[in-house]
Amino acid sequence: FDPSPENIEKRTTRFTLNEGLKVSFLPKKTRGEAVQLKLTLRYGSEESLKNLATLTEFLPAMMTRGTAELSRQQLQDLLDKNFAQLTATSQQPGEITFSLQTKRPQLPAAMKLLHQVLRTPSLPDDELELLKNETISSIEQQLTEPTVLAQNAAQRAVSPYGKGHPLYKATLSEEIDLAKAVSLTDLKSLYQNFIGASH
Repeated sequence: FDPSPENIEKRTTRFTLNEGLKVSFLPKKTRGEAVQLKLTLRYGSEESLKNLATLTEFLPAMMTRGTAELSRQQLQDLLDKNFAQLTATSQQPGEITFSLQTKRPQLPAAMKLLHQVLRTPSLPDDELELLKNETISSIEQQLTEPTVLAQNAAQRAVSPYGKGHPLYKATLSEEIDLAKAVSLTDLKSLYQNFIGASH
């Protein structure tokens, strides 16, 4: 396989589904018939995501912690059975990227699991409490790290965004307070208003 940009561009098939989803497909030989899929969803606006930045950070992880039909453990067991790894991350407010890795024969089954995560995430309350505790504990450990504090201060100094703006750079103490304030009701509302089936 020639990895040059010209060859990749030539071999890439691009199309748009009826719903407007843009797709790029690059076939190539891989060890063990490995398949990698990346799905990025963009949603909201500067105004509609005001004061919701922390919720947008929590939503991706919560979506992969169970569905209407599967508990977190059942979902993980089925992913393992299909040699699949599924992660969801948010690099900025209003964006979720799902990464799915599996083997070619297991791709249809893995895609069905991703479909459930996208369409019917259960957003379980007990998982939210675990995620909040993990997040808060991680931030609290950084409160005594001079490098982290300096980076945060530098980012805040050059950031033009005020409190409430989706791109506002909070202090570490503010991040802890924001994480504590995340509620299941608000998280479900964010999903329904921006990501749910009607979208």
